[in-house]
Amino acid sequence: MEAFGLTLKVGFFQFTPLDLMPEKNLQVVIDGLLEGAEMGANLILLPELWSCGLLRTRKEAQAQAQTTEALLKEISPLCHERGMFVAGSLPELEENGSIFNTLYVIGPDGFLGRYRKIHLFPLLDEEKIFEPGTRPRDIWIHIQDQEVGLGCLICFDLRFPELSRLLTFRGIDILICPALWPEARREHFETLLMARAMENQCFLIAANTCGNVSGVTFAGSSSVIAPDGEVLAHLATEPGIAVTEIDLGKKAKARKTFFTARPTSGWAYHMDEKIMSLEELVTVTTRRKKAGQKMVFTNGCFDILHAGHVSYLKKARLQGDFLVVGLNSDSSIRAIKGKERPINPQWQRASLLSSLEVVDYVVIFHENDPERLIRALKPDVLVKGEDWEEDQIVGADFVKSTGGEVKRVRFDVAISTTEIIEKIRWGSSH
Repeated sequence: MEAFGLTLKVGFFQFTPLDLMPEKNLQVVIDGLLEGAEMGANLILLPELWSCGLLRTRKEAQAQAQTTEALLKEISPLCHERGMFVAGSLPELEENGSIFNTLYVIGPDGFLGRYRKIHLFPLLDEEKIFEPGTRPRDIWIHIQDQEVGLGCLICFDLRFPELSRLLTFRGIDILICPALWPEARREHFETLLMARAMENQCFLIAANTCGNVSGVTFAGSSSVIAPDGEVLAHLATEPGIAVTEIDLGKKAKARKTFFTARPTSGWAYHMDEKIMSLEELVTVTTRRKKAGQKMVFTNGCFDILHAGHVSYLKKARLQGDFLVVGLNSDSSIRAIKGKERPINPQWQRASLLSSLEVVDYVVIFHENDPERLIRALKPDVLVKGEDWEEDQIVGADFVKSTGGEVKRVRFDVAISTTEIIEKIRWGSSH
């Protein structure tokens, strides 16, 4: 049920966390949450890494993450007693040693969900401290017997509109964004908050740190913004709490005037445009590489597309920013596998590959191996299956000589085209 016409009170708590002092920061936060509860808040957002402030080393993050479970347990009873929801980011440590910058949502009935920050901020060396998250998260809460969708962002995520867009397509009502955003780029923060709210025609709550933490001055500028861009609550650089009333019906009203928060239409689905000649592809990939994007290349026959192929291509795509698949032509497959192959002609195989979201471009080659393609395209990453030794991978030496990488990925699904053909031919009993 859409939260149409539901009125609720939402807000943020903006403060300056003491450096690496979770217990003292917890007391400050509890005082702020109690003040927000007295103001009738249903939902309060806390800043990014509110328990500790800016983390500089992995060792610091490991130590601070040890306190996260206890901090959440301290806040949970308050949410239960006051009937409110609290969200904010804390360091999370997994048993395998991985550390994430994680947004937690707690409600009257306890823990509701978490989101691990996907886009790590390079200027503060987050990649050296945290693992990146891989899954966008929408978390759904219930207020007055109605469902309200929260779309989760953390700080630097704000600069990647595709993430907010995906969450909007899932039907969320409010984007929430805890942040550690520096004063040096305050105008960027305020502009992006406004843009994310207006382009997605949804409410947005941002809670940023203010003041100086670990030698960095943070921007404050925490805000609640309506779907039409109206700023409903805002604090500049001073610490404090702000709570404002929002009517979720305004989301539908904004979209009734003109609707921009919808998925892309037919222009996005011309999959045949992914299939290119080598000459066309060199031009396109050169432009993308000049723009700072990392190109991944792999190749194969992909005769009968199956789950093993899809899993492998997904892993390949994760190695960079766009994936080029070199596809063996019919003549090259016959030369390698015999006259009975391929089962499916090259244009059908290319069409199927181009329909996969993880595949950006397909190029057909007629030689027995892709050496010519690799030398022409100069990929940043060359990917093959784990069953190939690196010294057997065609093009590996060339890619490494140009400063690129060779990645061998494991197949998660134990199936092959040959096995499928045999099963069809002889039946499941063979």
